[in-house]
Amino acid sequence: MEERRWHQFYDFWVPRSLTYPRQPLSALMDFAANQYGDHTATIFYGAEMSYRDLRAHSIRLATALDALGIRPGDRVGLMLPNCPQFLIAFYAILRLGAVVVPLNPLYVERELRYVVEDSGMRAMIALDTMAPKVMAVREQAGPELVIFAGLQDYMPEAVRPFYLQRVQAQGMSTETPTGPGLYRWTDLMEKAGERFFQPPVNPMEDVAVLPYTGGTTGTPKGVMLTHFNLFANVIQAYVWAREFVRRGEERYLVVLPLFHSFGMTSLMNVGMFNGATFVLLPRFDVEEALNAIRTYQPTFLPAVPTMYIALLNHPRAAESGLGSIRLCNSGAAPLPVEVIQQFARFSSGTFIEGYGLTEASPITHINPIMNLKKLGSIGLPIPDTDARIVDVETGTRELEPGEVGELIIKGPQVMKGYWNRPEETAQTLRDGWLYTGDIARMDEYGYFYIVDRKKDMILTGGFNVYPREVEEVLYAHPAVLEAAVVGVPDPYRGEAVKAYVVLKPGAQATEEEILEHCRKNLAPYKVPRSVEFRDSLPKSMIGKVLRRMLREAAPAIATPALTVPPDVPIRAFFIEWVPRLFEAAVAATPPEGMEGTTLIVRYRVDGESFTLRVEDGQRLAVVEGETGETPHIELILDAEALREAITGRIYLGEPPYLAFRSRRRFEALQRLKGTVRLELERPDGTLWRATAIYNGAAEPSGTLRMTSTDYSSMQRGELDGQVAFATGKLRWEGDFTLLIGLRTLRE
Repeated sequence: MEERRWHQFYDFWVPRSLTYPRQPLSALMDFAANQYGDHTATIFYGAEMSYRDLRAHSIRLATALDALGIRPGDRVGLMLPNCPQFLIAFYAILRLGAVVVPLNPLYVERELRYVVEDSGMRAMIALDTMAPKVMAVREQAGPELVIFAGLQDYMPEAVRPFYLQRVQAQGMSTETPTGPGLYRWTDLMEKAGERFFQPPVNPMEDVAVLPYTGGTTGTPKGVMLTHFNLFANVIQAYVWAREFVRRGEERYLVVLPLFHSFGMTSLMNVGMFNGATFVLLPRFDVEEALNAIRTYQPTFLPAVPTMYIALLNHPRAAESGLGSIRLCNSGAAPLPVEVIQQFARFSSGTFIEGYGLTEASPITHINPIMNLKKLGSIGLPIPDTDARIVDVETGTRELEPGEVGELIIKGPQVMKGYWNRPEETAQTLRDGWLYTGDIARMDEYGYFYIVDRKKDMILTGGFNVYPREVEEVLYAHPAVLEAAVVGVPDPYRGEAVKAYVVLKPGAQATEEEILEHCRKNLAPYKVPRSVEFRDSLPKSMIGKVLRRMLREAAPAIATPALTVPPDVPIRAFFIEWVPRLFEAAVAATPPEGMEGTTLIVRYRVDGESFTLRVEDGQRLAVVEGETGETPHIELILDAEALREAITGRIYLGEPPYLAFRSRRRFEALQRLKGTVRLELERPDGTLWRATAIYNGAAEPSGTLRMTSTDYSSMQRGELDGQVAFATGKLRWEGDFTLLIGLRTLRE
């Protein structure tokens, strides 16, 4: 890799470039068993298993899966908490050349069914206590084969009764249904033999793991990570901390979920490469974690900030043996400096903080261990990883140090693409670069800093929550008229999910009723922590909820709903209704930095002319006819086309007299010159036409053609403009600099 400004700050043992194994990922277990065969691989409530036995169990399961007909490329779901079966099954599936689909055990039926259907899942290995949920999904969507595993199967005999009593007390059962395609883990393992499989794998091309993520939108998508992607990320992560790792001697406290990409790579795969002992806890419970630390004295603790905060603030923290921990790896959310300082009271261990995303296996940036560390930075790109900050508008112009833009990444760990999503893949992967959707900056030394998220994603306790998904569940409640979901600052989770709800006239609902509805339809981490009832939600003129105002805790403005009569005369619309619409919009969304500005918009409708002057972003005057000034935007259309826009039959986005009430957007408008003809095909095949002239310029010019449905979706943010262009839904004829200028206005 060519020299980059950040290479000078690598720790002395870290090279710029590495050579990566072209092996199936299952080879990690083979190597570990060969080097550390008698070493303890897992500790589960006191029950220990050596690496040699762990591999033998994995080969036995692979034999059983092969007998059931699992073949290379088949997707096999893995819905287990942290337990020995997760490691056994993960590498057994890979050994067959099949694909692991990690599943969050907290999924509700709706979420599980989506992943089963979208991935085309052939088989699933699930926890026995989840049988009712799994069977309900199987009846509707599959999978064909289900294997039920129980935590009690790998517990010491003395512990099993206590676990089974707890399961029963929680109203659950370890009993599982029988029938065609249904199996118990223990039965399969008893009957299966052991035979070695040579995986029919092309590491560079074949998918190993298919985790589901929202990516740059809220719709879950399968991320195709190849064997090479994941193996490369293991080597990159190992080398970064090599001088602090004692291979064959480390003890990992496994509290991060292994179904999460962070836990899968940082804990399981890297730990397997290091021959570490995994102290497995099925879920994070602060009491159990502290007991495990005191009993097993782990040396390595990868976790998210919420876990560190819970451990450090427990009354027994000082007496729990935290001093054994030499290395902490924090990710998935920013780590407060106070947490590092507080941890230093109990241990001299070193914190490693970094950044990554599922689409990159997931690690891309880590702070140096011994070299210069910078407060608030996610660190440096790891070996063979290139990173840039590019302009948000086009994604093609590299920005200078200190400038804020979108973070893009290139490296051997970057995904192959999204499963069965060519349009989203084309949007996210461009010329080998992964567009992260995160807004960031790089300083003059090559340290990177996350500034904001391009998407509305909420990051709570290390989990991604997408507002649209939660809002859809809220809207399904019979009493809910409107709903909006945002992330609000939370000292423990980083962000907490908060819902704002407007009830239907005459309807009643309590906060607890709304939350209970969410609990039935969402994984726990997606359920709002609080619900605030309001008379109305702040919106733009066209009805889009302004999440920014809710995040900033600005007071809601209860404005009466304004509905323009569909048969309003054109003159009455401009003279009477436009000022009222403008006044309501300004009340809901005050202008930003528009002092001293004058926006001029002119409409020409069937021979009539109306000029709109907006002073300081908050005072509007409508003049019949023309003035001597050149308008910033001149719109030419017929009365029927305008009426379709007024009534919303064709959604054009915010009207220009409302769309430019921030200084940044207004200045971008002033720079745009040219004429755009818009041709939208209605569902009946006829064309809706309009012409927009920017700052009086006839040239450059261009024609934008779409269906009216696609154009409306693009204006609502449901269809990305670049995806529309790449897939032919948006057709452009004319000067491309003008098209780029239009995209700049949309940002």
